[in-house]
Amino acid sequence: MNKYKFVLEAQEELRKEIAYSAERWGKAHARKYRDSLREKVRTICRNPHLYPLRNDILAGIRICTFKGNHIIYTFIEEKKLVVVLAILSIYQNIETAVLKRRQENQK
Repeated sequence: MNKYKFVLEAQEELRKEIAYSAERWGKAHARKYRDSLREKVRTICRNPHLYPLRNDILAGIRICTFKGNHIIYTFIEEKKLVVVLAILSIYQNIETAVLKRRQENQK
């Protein structure tokens, strides 16, 4: 299985989503959401090529829908590391966020 890392912005998005979930539906729901998301990322790591490329957004970017209204954006770095660039709502402007993060991660 590949390893994974979250860029700082994706970590912050996850933190905010968990906080929102805890406030709206309670801590137990928030923990379940967090655990479910982590399991989805582990699934991506086991077979990252299973998820579709979105070269129209940015070369090498793969997407995975999560819970129907979020999309996990990833790319594979050095063949053994899955980088989680973003966990965005389907309503957010993804192209701008993903492009900027990918460029920053390559520095």
